[in-house]
Amino acid sequence: MKEKTKGLLDRDINFNYWREDTEGFLTNFLVIIALSFPVIELIAVMCGHNHIFMAPLLRIFGVVGFVILLAIFFNNKNHSFCISDFFLLLSVLFTVISVVFSKSKLITFTGAAENHSEDPFQVLGYFVIFFMATHIASYDNRKKLIIAILIVAVLNNIPAILQHLQLWPFEVMAEEPFNPAFGLTLHFNFYGAISVMFSAISGMVFMMKKTKHIIAWYVAALLCFVAAMFSGSRLTWVGLVASFGFVIVLELYYKLKGIESILSVKRYALLVISFAIICALLIVFDDIIVSQIVETTKELESGDVTQMGTGRMNMWLVGLESIKDYPLTGVGLDNFVYCYELHPEYDHGWIGYKAHNEYLQVFVTQGVLAGVNYIVMCLYTVLFGIKTFICEDEDSKNKAIAYILVIMIVGYFCQAFFNNSATNISPYKWLVMGLILTRCKQKEMKRDGHEG
Repeated sequence: MKEKTKGLLDRDINFNYWREDTEGFLTNFLVIIALSFPVIELIAVMCGHNHIFMAPLLRIFGVVGFVILLAIFFNNKNHSFCISDFFLLLSVLFTVISVVFSKSKLITFTGAAENHSEDPFQVLGYFVIFFMATHIASYDNRKKLIIAILIVAVLNNIPAILQHLQLWPFEVMAEEPFNPAFGLTLHFNFYGAISVMFSAISGMVFMMKKTKHIIAWYVAALLCFVAAMFSGSRLTWVGLVASFGFVIVLELYYKLKGIESILSVKRYALLVISFAIICALLIVFDDIIVSQIVETTKELESGDVTQMGTGRMNMWLVGLESIKDYPLTGVGLDNFVYCYELHPEYDHGWIGYKAHNEYLQVFVTQGVLAGVNYIVMCLYTVLFGIKTFICEDEDSKNKAIAYILVIMIVGYFCQAFFNNSATNISPYKWLVMGLILTRCKQKEMKRDGHEG
């Protein structure tokens, strides 16, 4: 009995104040969150109610999750602090400030555009997901969450492929002539963002040397790529090139350091060649890629800089102007539309409800300090993730998961330069960031650093 008790205490020390059963509970809660969005949305679509449940669902999870975390926090005596907590606390602080000093409380709490809002309770949901995910350390629990993301990929990719092929029996987006796929998200750009992570996770699993059932994973990676292409979103290209390009950078580092990689170079080459063949086939037999090329060519030939990126440049310019007006507090959480009241000269009959750049969105709506905090947090996430899988033992199963998570988040962060944060996709971003910034690893590296 004493030995058993000692083992529990050892685990408590390793996981700071989180017991093993608590980690399992948090894992199951996160799995429920991850799967509930596409499942509820699919049911809603089948009943003719598109995209109305994700936002309230996130609010509910945010409040319930916050209460759960408070209960666990006050039930434990030994509390520890990590660098990720520092970034999170600052994010909470800047969010509160931007809400208090918002130039339009109504828009901050209700949103300027239907189904595009990110009110304080939705943002609370993001923070809860992130904080919970930082406590998931065991391989089995992390694997469970990876599987959950893969299920989300299946639930989104099947509708996406059917939508583009005009075989989807429910309501589809009719704003573009080339039938862009949007899966179970609100918009093809949102789906393009999340499909980058789907392609990264399936492709990385296929490329792992120890992966079994490689034919099945090869097919899965190709289907994820096809679905991503069917989004018709140019920012998808940015994310995919960043993801698989970053693999080359990391593999070159491995080569220079004389470290044996856990990836197969041959499988990587096969995957890239296969992607190229798919693109060639789509150019010949489909108009989804050609339409993107034509749109880009027209923008370049027009000579109108403000209309570059489907009007993104105009939104970025008005956003940059507004930062000068409210550098400390921003114009208010999710209140980007207020920029056009400050600078009506940028209103050309079409305004942006968001910045179409996640980083600029934070700078404009929450202030310069909040923007700097978010960018540093993103950089820290990537660098910590790289250090994690480089320092892991070669035989460690967590090494593969750490590698996969880094490639997923790099692709997302790069496409975010041209996209919005949204309820449909951001929960998965915060989940992946939290899984990368595992608390026990942060503590372990801090301790090793002091010892060194």
